[in-house]
Amino acid sequence: KGGSRRGQKSAGAGEGLPGPAKIIYQTVAPAIHKIAIGERADTTFVFTTSELGLTELTESVRWTAEDLKVEQVWTDDWGVVDEFWIKLFETLDVGPLYAALRADNPYDLYWIDVTQGLMCGPDGSVGYDDSKTWIEFSSVRIQFSVASPYQQDGNEFKVNTSIGATVNAAGVKAKAIVAQYASASDYQKLRGYRKEICDLVNYNTEAINESNSGTISSSDPWMVIWVFDADPNTNVVCEGYSKAFQHLCDLSTFKTGIRCITVTGNAGNADEAHMWNV
Repeated sequence: KGGSRRGQKSAGAGEGLPGPAKIIYQTVAPAIHKIAIGERADTTFVFTTSELGLTELTESVRWTAEDLKVEQVWTDDWGVVDEFWIKLFETLDVGPLYAALRADNPYDLYWIDVTQGLMCGPDGSVGYDDSKTWIEFSSVRIQFSVASPYQQDGNEFKVNTSIGATVNAAGVKAKAIVAQYASASDYQKLRGYRKEICDLVNYNTEAINESNSGTISSSDPWMVIWVFDADPNTNVVCEGYSKAFQHLCDLSTFKTGIRCITVTGNAGNADEAHMWNV
């Protein structure tokens, strides 16, 4: 019914973001794709507080000690108190923003360092008073940490735009799988995609053990590239499997309007982070 249609990219997470987070998402998501294909290196984005709708009649935001429910906004050595960062992250919905970007861009974020992820803070100079009772800022900086194999000259916030061979080869492999099942039924496609992914990689137990001990040495086991790179020595964890399945669905045409979405939560009754597809 209704004919065939291309599998829709999972934009639902981004569409559901509130206020400032959605404004950031709408700028960052297209730029992430440009970074992925080598058209942009910089993973830093700056927004004025007015662009984010945080101010109306003034050009800057001022948060007082009363706003932050503290006695002083600044510490004795002029560091900003933790309550400031908590309020900033809550105001911008940084957690949901980062989760939405990862869910909606399973292939394009192959370069991100998942141990660091998204960083956020005031950009440029900030205002303050000698009594340390307020802080004022007029712009916000959003940055994504780049995994070391993809960094440009060791710069944590720039992607090497020339590192396209492995990435392009992985993209070709993914498209070949979709082409292989082009004439299959929707059900056969989904089963086929699962089989192909499981044939290409094994679960990376070493990486998850590192993660559980807090000593991750590489972000690649969490990325889709290692699924399609034709290297039997590169294996992934649940996030890599999920992103790979999502990517194949995004490339596909389904007769019944199937839409694949990647979600996160806990595995079973265990307090262990997990990612899967619905």
